[in-house]
Amino acid sequence: MFNLNLYEEGVEVGIERGQHLLLIQLLKKKLGRLSDVQLNKLEYLDNSKIINVALNIFNIETIDDLNKYLV
Repeated sequence: MFNLNLYEEGVEVGIERGQHLLLIQLLKKKLGRLSDVQLNKLEYLDNSKIINVALNIFNIETIDDLNKYLV
């Protein structure tokens, strides 16, 4: 039987995962290679923090700038 709540939850999780992956790709393009530690921290950031990093991507010029958001 189809469960709409489970479907909506799955869609939400998929959207959040997509936001994480897109941000990681943008940061790699902007900064070059990211360390495994940075990638791991990005993977586990909650969605509001991912959006915060994305909104501030134009202020992130170095790995040190990025690390300020990963604390």
